Amino acid sequence: MAKWFQQNSNGKNFEGKLLENIKEKIKGKNMVCSILITCSEPSDDGDMQVEMSYDGDRYLVSYLVKSAAEFIEEELEIS
Repeated sequence: MAKWFQQNSNGKNFEGKLLENIKEKIKGKNMVCSILITCSEPSDDGDMQVEMSYDGDRYLVSYLVKSAAEFIEEELEIS
């Protein structure tokens, strides 16, 4: 498995139990790309800690994120 890129919006590395559990579940599977985006609850002033990890080709990651965003936007329009 390629080295995971982990960075939050402040540019700091992160590695949590959730990420380790996910990496363990996909270990040995024929995955060419994986993306994990997490966020904290908003603070009193509305700021949220957003973190993203991905593994795989950056162009594929970009395509998957854009496709997922379009899918979610379509779902919002339907409901």
